[in-house]
Amino acid sequence: MLLYDSGRFKLARPKALTPAERLALAQRNFDYWYQSANEFWSGAGYFIARGLGPNAAFLLHQATERYFHAVLLVFTGYKPKSHDIQALAEQTAPMHPSLAGALPRSEPEDKRLFDLLKRAYIDARYSKSYRVTASELTAMRERVLDVAERVRKACGDKLTGFLLNGALTELPAAPSIGESVDLPNLPDLADPKAVEAWRDAIVQMSQERGEQRFREGEQLGEARGRQQERARAILGVLERRGLVLSDAQVERIAACRDEATLAQWWERAWSVESVEEL
Repeated sequence: MLLYDSGRFKLARPKALTPAERLALAQRNFDYWYQSANEFWSGAGYFIARGLGPNAAFLLHQATERYFHAVLLVFTGYKPKSHDIQALAEQTAPMHPSLAGALPRSEPEDKRLFDLLKRAYIDARYSKSYRVTASELTAMRERVLDVAERVRKACGDKLTGFLLNGALTELPAAPSIGESVDLPNLPDLADPKAVEAWRDAIVQMSQERGEQRFREGEQLGEARGRQQERARAILGVLERRGLVLSDAQVERIAACRDEATLAQWWERAWSVESVEEL
């Protein structure tokens, strides 16, 4: 496909992200998709407790899909528009050792439960013949929780690899069996439209919570960026003044995340006679 070139504009040239930029982007993506997946997983427990099996199965599928999307965005910066959890599992398995055993399918019972979960994306919503028991849902929910824990481990290791110094901010925790979740009031189950609207409201609530987590991550990322720029400026002043810094001193200044300390170092960097004095 050819684009018309008017000669008036130039397309931006792609450039590689710095490690700090890659970390900020990957962590924002992880926080959003992982927290969203957690909400769907918790919502499935609500449905299971009320005997609404197809609804629970659908939310478990959505949780699984989002956990895999978190992996893809952290490791590659891209996620396909796919709802096929089998393809997503196969695509992410080589990315980290902990992901290789996610959602086992080698044994007949494993494959049966996986197929039940995979079918939930369409059949649990639109097919009246879709059937799933409470025991099957419990087993599926435990397997999706295992995916959550594997994904958190894999993404935590990848995010740590982007760090030049300092420590990784605490990641969202995996959900836990038995935790409560606040959901809209249960509608009249004899009214299909009311049930569909109720389910849509839960999906919307999950997305809003994920977006809130994303915004919080964005704000945190902006603060980190300011702190890193201030630390680099301090190091630049000291080096231009001819002060020799050890590797440990460089790391300590670069890793500092306390605004007051950075401001104090910045003010004193112009006049101290040694780094030790700073």
